[in-house]
Amino acid sequence: MSHQRWHAIEKIQVEIAAAVALAAMYFLIWPFLKPWDADGVVAFLPLGAFGRLAEFILAVWLLAGVSALLTVSARPEGALLATLAGAGGASLHSEPMRLLLMRFEHDLSGLLLPAALELACMISVVLGATVVIQLVRGLVTQVRPGWVWRPVPLLGGVATGQTTQPPTGWADVALFLLVGRVPLRWVHDLPTRRMPSKAPTGEAAVNMVACGGLTLLLGLLLMIGTLFSTDRGQIIFSLALSFFLAAGVASYFFPVRFSTPCWIAPVLLGIAAYLKLSSMPFTGVLTWGGVDAWGHILPVDWISAGCGGAVGGYWLSCRLHDLKHLPEEGGVTDE
Repeated sequence: MSHQRWHAIEKIQVEIAAAVALAAMYFLIWPFLKPWDADGVVAFLPLGAFGRLAEFILAVWLLAGVSALLTVSARPEGALLATLAGAGGASLHSEPMRLLLMRFEHDLSGLLLPAALELACMISVVLGATVVIQLVRGLVTQVRPGWVWRPVPLLGGVATGQTTQPPTGWADVALFLLVGRVPLRWVHDLPTRRMPSKAPTGEAAVNMVACGGLTLLLGLLLMIGTLFSTDRGQIIFSLALSFFLAAGVASYFFPVRFSTPCWIAPVLLGIAAYLKLSSMPFTGVLTWGGVDAWGHILPVDWISAGCGGAVGGYWLSCRLHDLKHLPEEGGVTDE
């Protein structure tokens, strides 16, 4: 199969998986996650809704398994992208954050500090989804190995026709499951001319830090320029667009073997925003009106739109690298 044809198939698979995951969350899973309180805001820890948080986590992992099945011929990031897009179904149903800000305006820290903790907990949700994706793809490999996408190492921009080494040892296996990729010492297989064919581990680590830092910086600047109001649609649009562009640029100039440095950036930015705003004192009626648009972003927004946009930007960057460095024919063959 030509690489161009495989690229088209991969795109279709990811688009279908994202649509299926979003529809499943919006129409099928939402009745089980719907908030019981009158406000209808999708927030868990600030409201003490630990049971619904557990249900949300299980729902996201279920979507990860379905997405992995629908994208076996695509990169693992395609399944993660579809999973996070599906999580956005809950975000679309949520009422605005201002309802909770009004309720907690006498003690904003009682709302925003648990929100920061909830967002930190979401890191394990994304990592768990990555593990589910890898396990499902591993099971499919046992049955139909020719169906599952495998990275093709490039040396000097030429496909070698070899696949990456399997993980060996408990540490390597754990890293492989968590990030969906290979250990750092195998990073010389990166499909880019910007990384030497035998890049040392230290250089790979620098690339990871630079990629994550640049994603965070660009995402912050782009959100400052696009977050014009506290409307739900504006918030989701700003998050998705900002981190899609930020991660795409960062991972293109500082290529890494997995998307974690990209999607961790919106999580860190969201936690920092909650912590900063939590120190606002009560100044009387309408104190909540002094909370800027950053305080109106829900943790589920950061995960679905922010992290989803970042994974999407990384996924697009990988595709662009492939188109630039792989020959027109080859790179993906039928088994």
